[in-house]
Amino acid sequence: MTDDEQFGRERYFFAEETIAYPYSDCEDRAVLFSHMVEALLNCPSIGIFYPNHVSAAVHLDGYKGNGYRYTYEGREYLSCDPTYINSLVGMAMSNFEGVSAEIIPVQANFRKQTEEDMLWEQLFAQGRFPASSKGHIIPSSDGKYYVCGYDTQSGPTQPFIGKTNANGTFDWMHIIRTPNGLYRPALFTANGNIYITGQATISVTIGNQQTIAGDKLLFLAALSPTGEVKWLQGYEAQDTPQTRAYMYTLASDGSIQNELRFPETAEMETVALVDKDGILTLSGIISGEGIATASANVTHSIASAAVPDMLHNINNKLIADNTDSAIAGVFAFIEMLNNPGQVVEGKDVVAALDKYNPTFKQRCPNIYKNIAGISLVVNESGVITVQTGNGKPVSFDKVRIQSGSKVNLRHLPSKDVKLEIIDGVKVGAAIVWFKLNHVILYRKNGDLLFDYDKNHTTKTFNLAKDILN
Repeated sequence: MTDDEQFGRERYFFAEETIAYPYSDCEDRAVLFSHMVEALLNCPSIGIFYPNHVSAAVHLDGYKGNGYRYTYEGREYLSCDPTYINSLVGMAMSNFEGVSAEIIPVQANFRKQTEEDMLWEQLFAQGRFPASSKGHIIPSSDGKYYVCGYDTQSGPTQPFIGKTNANGTFDWMHIIRTPNGLYRPALFTANGNIYITGQATISVTIGNQQTIAGDKLLFLAALSPTGEVKWLQGYEAQDTPQTRAYMYTLASDGSIQNELRFPETAEMETVALVDKDGILTLSGIISGEGIATASANVTHSIASAAVPDMLHNINNKLIADNTDSAIAGVFAFIEMLNNPGQVVEGKDVVAALDKYNPTFKQRCPNIYKNIAGISLVVNESGVITVQTGNGKPVSFDKVRIQSGSKVNLRHLPSKDVKLEIIDGVKVGAAIVWFKLNHVILYRKNGDLLFDYDKNHTTKTFNLAKDILN
């Protein structure tokens, strides 16, 4: 069935939509096929545009068989038509044999994302992980990468910045030393320098440079491509709702030329701009939470017997503050995890459900089972790590969480919560899974907004109506 027959017009699907609808046409199948081949097999693909038909072709390294081939950017691609039922690699529909076709390049940023993901897999094996869901990796001009994240290789978790090749071998690396942890570090490049910014407390040391400030510190450091720390500046963080948003115009040494403070009215990301004269402007928002305390690398658990009552009491207070009753328990769990070093065990959450929501086990057996499959949830230096009991993934409806998954919590001005996925959480079904970028939990109506995949596709579900029922 064509799009005209199904919708009365031409409609182009995202890859995952092709699975959701009962019918699709040739270009939708080609998009889904290319996406799966690149995501699952890491094989480059291209689209093939015939008159009135779209197919696909795949580069198979070392393949010597026969078939229709297309050359693109020095590589040979073999015809693989997902609309041609029961066809083999290299085959084309008879009515398109020998017909001239146009090559449609697959978006380069998909492969770039794959290369970056593969690099982080190498770094994970070394005990290093990204600092946040974005702003943690930038390609360098010589084909390598600047990265920032957390290092667990040499003891307590510590933030770092460095330059590495695609195999995870570092040209240089600096540990960022802060007494109480680092919050929301981000990288950017400008004026021939690499910059790292973030929030900390008391002091920050990178290489032989140190800056000192009060309880909360916004910092910015400039490094050369070879890793020399040119300068490190600290700026006093004014943590009130009226002054959390900031905009600095900076001199070439990072000193403040002009400063603006204004209310936190919406979610804001750290942004750096450089004008035609090389003047750097830095803007963003000071976190109202999230900076680790002195016990950042010391974990502590709430006594198991106390967890059910604590969760119940927090849940009731949230509902009294107009939080949707279906999602209040999730917000209560998040509130318990706010303190760096905090540990909560899955069995204690199950005990809370058994005591205060005894029908949940029968109403939502799969979710109940997977909560029980979580052994520990740990807040270390502001990064939440989820460990499962047997090391296998746990699933909650369309979300799959790997053991060792890492998440940043971000409390928004609206009192909603944004979960920024660092690694290990995907959304999808069956064999098609996409990297989950973030989830926003809306406290007043129980909605969850999922942002996923490289193109930041978004989808909203209601916890009570779409997941718990």
